[in-house]
Amino acid sequence: MANRYAVGSGLWSDTSSVWSTTDGGSPGNYVPADGDDVFICAGVTVTMDVDQGSFTGLQNVVIRGGAVPGMLEFHNGTSGHLKIRTGYNLSGTLSGGNKGRLLANATGIWSGTDPLAFQYKAVIELIGTAQMQGDNLECRLYCTQPVKKYIRAYNQRFTVSSINMETGTITLSSAHGWAENTPVAFYAPNGTLPEPFDDLVVYYVKSPDGSSLKLQYLPNGTEVDITSVGSGTIYVYDAIPNIVSSMSHINVFDDVTDDEAWTTASGHNYITYVHGRHASNMNPIRMTLPVEDIQSSYISIGNGSSQEAGPILLILFVSRNVSIRIQSASSSTQGIVNISNSVFQCEVRGTGGTAAGPYGIAFYNLASTCDNVFSGVIVNFSRGVYNDVTAFRNLYSGIICGINYNMIFNTADSQISGFFAGNGSGVIDNSFNSIVDGIIFGVDRPVGSCSNMIFDSTCKVRCAAGSYGVLHFCRSSRVLCDIKGCVEVINGGNDNVISGDIIGCHRIYKGTFSGANPSGHICTGRIIGCRYIHEGNTGEITLRNTVVSPLSSLYDMPYLNNNGSVGRIYCENLNRVNGDHRILDFFGNIVKTACDGTDGAPSQDPDGGNGDCLEVRDVQSNCNRLNPLRVLSNYRVWVPSGTRTFTIKLQSTINIPQAGLLWSVMHIGENNAIEYADISDIGISQRVNNSDWSQQLSVTFGQYVDGWVSIDLAITFYDPDLNLYVWPIPEVYEGT
Repeated sequence: MANRYAVGSGLWSDTSSVWSTTDGGSPGNYVPADGDDVFICAGVTVTMDVDQGSFTGLQNVVIRGGAVPGMLEFHNGTSGHLKIRTGYNLSGTLSGGNKGRLLANATGIWSGTDPLAFQYKAVIELIGTAQMQGDNLECRLYCTQPVKKYIRAYNQRFTVSSINMETGTITLSSAHGWAENTPVAFYAPNGTLPEPFDDLVVYYVKSPDGSSLKLQYLPNGTEVDITSVGSGTIYVYDAIPNIVSSMSHINVFDDVTDDEAWTTASGHNYITYVHGRHASNMNPIRMTLPVEDIQSSYISIGNGSSQEAGPILLILFVSRNVSIRIQSASSSTQGIVNISNSVFQCEVRGTGGTAAGPYGIAFYNLASTCDNVFSGVIVNFSRGVYNDVTAFRNLYSGIICGINYNMIFNTADSQISGFFAGNGSGVIDNSFNSIVDGIIFGVDRPVGSCSNMIFDSTCKVRCAAGSYGVLHFCRSSRVLCDIKGCVEVINGGNDNVISGDIIGCHRIYKGTFSGANPSGHICTGRIIGCRYIHEGNTGEITLRNTVVSPLSSLYDMPYLNNNGSVGRIYCENLNRVNGDHRILDFFGNIVKTACDGTDGAPSQDPDGGNGDCLEVRDVQSNCNRLNPLRVLSNYRVWVPSGTRTFTIKLQSTINIPQAGLLWSVMHIGENNAIEYADISDIGISQRVNNSDWSQQLSVTFGQYVDGWVSIDLAITFYDPDLNLYVWPIPEVYEGT
């Protein structure tokens, strides 16, 4: 083991003019051997052309910065394999404001962006605890990308012969043999799908009959309303039951035999699977496997373990001809650390761990001023890009897949536009102020504990499984895109707005008591074919100008009438009907109702007109003091200073007993202190007829300064015949 210094530019294998045994010494036949320490001096460029795959590994490789930085590079015409042994690092130094450089591209020129031609290979292998330390190292690594980054597998497929939009019946090319609720998917390689179908969403067979069927969004769910027949060849297909080791024949739709990047060359032939896991919430497939054969209609794989496959099975080719391979020693091993101002259009692949638990962190603690581009592949790690301190201004435009936990953790002011699939928990976590416009497919908990995120209209969120939500404990984020085929959309959090459509999801919202008073979420798009709007035990959500179909998803709340649960859905202009406002609470409903005598409503308002009042109905049997139905909550009125009398008028279809209503008024008292004018358990008498507004709640108080007065009114008892009507415009008198 010795020190080797690159003192002249040239090939790594050069035996006369590149390497010296001393820093700045004369060059000679001193090519680095296994176990040596290597230093590339400032002003020197070394072209890697040696295969160190059989080495245990070099020790430290240091590329020095300077007025003209030192550089280790791979370019067209040569291939090379650099290997660093465990306990040592690939790093740089800083001098003259410049860091050391690592480059792979077509020309060997630092400013060049043309990729390394596919026939040439650039491999950097980090063994055990070895790291690429980026404090003083910049990387620009450009691989040849495959034309098709993933292909689609199937078990059985049938072409669509005809579609009857009136009946919703799809006729296939032959008898399919599928049972009711069989999960299937669509694909149109050279055409357009019938609307509203999506080729990254799972659907379920309904009314199978020979070669015909209908489809529904969920098992035993809402039938899909077909609005166009599509064009070209359209396939409906089902899932491969299991992915098993050494499968000799996997049917695929896409022919990649002419795509040079899809290769069977050993060491450069790895794929991974990702699947839509909606129906059974299967574990993600987190393993990379070698491809042994590629044909126009099938591929063969080897050395795998048995895995259940989802209805949509995508096969991603994750090998690239520029590759960083990290053989992590444990789940916490850090591969590439503190990197900034770099481009990773390459393969970054973990080679440690197992299918159930890949090891290592691919990128750890990006420098706080980052400006990195991740346009290649990050695959098969415990975590993808993980930062203890927020990493700013990064572009994630490649593929991140096969990650056990967080794909991207703690980023900000970034653009997230790649393809993210096949992880155990978390695509984007603990991040803020970033734009998401990529594809998120078949993952658990896509976004967790993030704030001020924008999901652009071009983003696709499809088949996210698990019970943590697409937005998990997120705050103040905007979702402009459609969300389809997911288990859960919102879990906890506050003040998120979803203006895209939500289609074929099990539930829209699940608040939990651990979610710190989840509320303030707003949906403004369409909600189609979903099972539940609200399936949590707490929290509030607002549907504003939202189309809901079926309406049963709105009223079917699993925690309805559940002791101790607190939740409701606010509907404004429900189904885009102007003025259709209602509140669906766990303990009853509140509806905007015209005072026109219809269905027992008041025949007129207190002023003799036909204005709108609040109708309280469908009160639940467990409504009581512990489970009140809030009719008015923090209802605010601006009141001038002075002695004031505050009155609200009501009608009831029954006698409401004493303590059946809970009423309080909060005003500004002496020394600007907030005071309660009255906190009363009260009752009222049954109306004489539906024009009787004689029952009222009144309180007199001293308002010390001009300001807001807040009113709360709740029902705290149950009677099946109760309908309460509240005139929402209080009367405020001066004096008593």
